Amino acid sequence: MLDDRLFLSAAAFYMDIKNIHVFVFDGNTGSFITSNAADASSYGLEVEADFLINERWQANAALAVINAEYDDYTDFLGNVNDGNKIERTPAHKINLGLQYNDPSGFYGRADLANVGNHYFDATNLLEEERGTRPWISRRAIRPTAGRFTPMPTTSRIPITKPSGKPIP
Repeated sequence: MLDDRLFLSAAAFYMDIKNIHVFVFDGNTGSFITSNAADASSYGLEVEADFLINERWQANAALAVINAEYDDYTDFLGNVNDGNKIERTPAHKINLGLQYNDPSGFYGRADLANVGNHYFDATNLLEEERGTRPWISRRAIRPTAGRFTPMPTTSRIPITKPSGKPIP
């Protein structure tokens, strides 16, 4: 599209999962216990776009939405988790990126990411709220003797309000 400067891709998926592994942290022993949930399901959509602005600049965007939940799972403590979200699976991810490519081989990139809330346990009691915490990550690569070496600029920078306080 657009004289081969715009590339689009999309994927839809559905998984009917039998005997999915579940890792449960046991606070009494300080260890993880592995068990199996009888049934789970996961479905979603991923969409991605890459745009070549010119010979040196490239922009990209991606969106993923997912619904992943236990259909039949009673854990070893007797908790019925049917209908609960599968742990460590956010409901969405959004990424925006901009990349500069120098003819010398040097390139730099900045990404803005937003990740939805997710749970750390099958009972859905331990939730991490991530949707309001976007990050900018930056990195740069420079050519060194015919190979590329990461520069020591790889980092994640929290976005802040004009007051200098992080966005909650």
